[in-house]
Amino acid sequence: MAGARADRLSDLFGEIISAANGKGNLSCLTPDLLGRLAQAYDLQRISLFQVHEAPGMGIGSTCRVDWRVPGLP
Repeated sequence: MAGARADRLSDLFGEIISAANGKGNLSCLTPDLLGRLAQAYDLQRISLFQVHEAPGMGIGSTCRVDWRVPGLP
């Protein structure tokens, strides 16, 4: 059973990486894809931040993706 789960996760990450490489950005992270990732890891929320240089401030971060299970505030 653990091997099958690992295979499903590997397939899911392969799909995410392939889609991101094709687009060159995070627009490939559709609600469906994020929902499947959340389900695979039993998550209620997925947030992705981009770390970047903030002019005059040093390092900053920007939230690029903030997905949550429907109904979660």
